[in-house]
Amino acid sequence: MDKILYSLCFNRKGRLKKDGTAQISVCAYKNGKRKYFSTGICIKPAQWDKKKHRIKANAINYMQKNEYLAKCIGDIEKYELNKLLNGEQVSLDELKNEAAESSKHSLGEFMEKEIKENKSISTGTRRVYISCLRRLKQFRNKIYFEDITYSFLIGFEEYLRSMRLNNNSIAKHMKTIRTMINRAYNYGIIQNADHFRNYKFKKEPTSRTYLTPEELEKIENITFSKKNLDYVKDMYLFSVYTGLRFSDVKRVKSSDIQDIEGKKYLVITMKKTKEPLRLPISQLFNGKSIDIIKKHSSEKNGVIFNKYDNEEANRILKSVADHAGISGKNLTFHTARHTTATYLIYKGVPLAVVQKILGHTSISTTQIYAKVMDMTTENELKKILWK
Repeated sequence: MDKILYSLCFNRKGRLKKDGTAQISVCAYKNGKRKYFSTGICIKPAQWDKKKHRIKANAINYMQKNEYLAKCIGDIEKYELNKLLNGEQVSLDELKNEAAESSKHSLGEFMEKEIKENKSISTGTRRVYISCLRRLKQFRNKIYFEDITYSFLIGFEEYLRSMRLNNNSIAKHMKTIRTMINRAYNYGIIQNADHFRNYKFKKEPTSRTYLTPEELEKIENITFSKKNLDYVKDMYLFSVYTGLRFSDVKRVKSSDIQDIEGKKYLVITMKKTKEPLRLPISQLFNGKSIDIIKKHSSEKNGVIFNKYDNEEANRILKSVADHAGISGKNLTFHTARHTTATYLIYKGVPLAVVQKILGHTSISTTQIYAKVMDMTTENELKKILWK
């Protein structure tokens, strides 16, 4: 039985597209005949290594693209070998039909690979991706990027709605799909990322839980003999006093505290947005965060707070709230940022300043807290005036 030989071929027709790229194809050779199978990956001539028949390091995501090209050949050859093991010959035409089918890019497989191998994904985001993947598999067993049309998105949305998910939960799943599409496009696995061109997300305003000045004072004044409660209390207050997300609180080091013109600043790059942040901590909340830093500055590797992940810290925080006599509020670390924002607005700090402190890229995000304060004021007035 004659074995088919495989190789990669770049720009076999000798013509470039308008963007200056050409396609990479798989060439299958048998008995003097050749068939070419599309891989869907296009690059510029300067990005192709003619000797090694692979993409050079000067191409974006070249490692992922080369890995994908190897998989294209591997999938086709696997089909051929299975046929040969059964004593069957494979024609080039039959192989081309199989290649056309196997060249479809599985959304599910791509998501599984990202969840497993992409180390830049946070624990919380990974959970969101896993949840979305599970819902997708429940909706349809096999989904290819080519299947993601407007009607598919509407159908998936209706399915999620039938599972009694609210608009914001549905939007989170749809945004996960959009993220995966954009990543597959950036890796060169798919050639366009306009699947969401006509689809609109439906979101509802969410209520933001925060502590009132009186409730914040209760937590400040309570003392604990148990180290875990005292530790998480300090973590939470530090988050309130600085407006930092939990992921940034966990990364703050003693060396991040700098003296600038006689005042102490916390200078970090935020993990979520990658934006630099300079916080005048000696002025924020009367410099209360500085005392917490001094209390925990002896931690390992200079990190102020190196214990507990978000989930465990939130669990302990609930005990802190119970001991402080705060009821009716689901206290989590994200409420610390909400507390920072509403407290500063309550004290008359301009929105633009609050925006800088919280590291919001858009003032519209900060304005949400002003609306929360307006609603709170209206509710309090109703209680007083319409008893």
